[in-house]
Amino acid sequence: MKIGVIGIGGVGSLITTRLSTTNNQIFCLGSRDSNKYIFEKGVSIKSNYYGNSKYIPKQITQEEDKLDLIFITLKGYRLLSALENCRYLFTKKTIAVSLLNGLGHRELLRQKLGLKLIVGTIGSLEISLDNKRIAIHKTNHAPKIEIATEENDLKEDLEFVNDLLNKIALKSRIFEKEDLVIWRKLTRLAVISTVTSMFNKNIGFVRTNAKYRELLLELIYELCSISKKIGTVIDEKKIINAIDLLPYNLQTSMQKDINSGKPSEIDYILKAPLTYGLKEGLNLPRMSYCYEFLKEKIKKGNFHE
Repeated sequence: MKIGVIGIGGVGSLITTRLSTTNNQIFCLGSRDSNKYIFEKGVSIKSNYYGNSKYIPKQITQEEDKLDLIFITLKGYRLLSALENCRYLFTKKTIAVSLLNGLGHRELLRQKLGLKLIVGTIGSLEISLDNKRIAIHKTNHAPKIEIATEENDLKEDLEFVNDLLNKIALKSRIFEKEDLVIWRKLTRLAVISTVTSMFNKNIGFVRTNAKYRELLLELIYELCSISKKIGTVIDEKKIINAIDLLPYNLQTSMQKDINSGKPSEIDYILKAPLTYGLKEGLNLPRMSYCYEFLKEKIKKGNFHE
């Protein structure tokens, strides 16, 4: 089987190196600069859990290599351009496994790009690239991957992907509904990404500061009210418990991007659920305030308190 990984950041590097232990052909699809580096230096990971490994991928040829399966691990704002650049590698049978954060990706992947889609999320994972493009995996356990599809003709493929991920020690679990997979992570991710980005503090500081924690709890309530509106009930107490168990020094990807002046996933992680909830007639004062606060912060370049 020919498997592509689109987006070779921390998550993409982890999935690539784990897949390289199988008998499949693994291809890496990144930006022009990252592809040049990857083909010369390879994809490397340092992990206390998986050990250290390196994989030098085969360069893909337009004439011969059509992909059976693709894992999409990049950030949402890069999705369309990245997929358009490698669209020639897809056929009508190509299946995409999206591990993107937030809302709005499913419609693009299915309707605009015509891909068969398995929706997924990855959590319980702290990993990032260092200045040498080596993925540093800090968590001492396997990440948790949750997947689902509502396309009836992909049920067997869903089982195949689940088995594949578990065989390479990426703990995977199948859910019945795509919305449940998305909102189980989004409710938690939107909260921690928002509060850490606003104050540029780690999650431990935020959750132990009375003022910041009050905001955190209000955001959980509003996000759970949105998910409930679409028929996906998320337990607020479980979200609170999950956030309280996160490493004290954890900083989020959105926080790092916003506070270094880089493009971020704010439109997918915060704006998209807020827009949906407002259209449904919900009152979401804290989410609205946080979004406007961060928009102004980004606009003014006020990245440090």
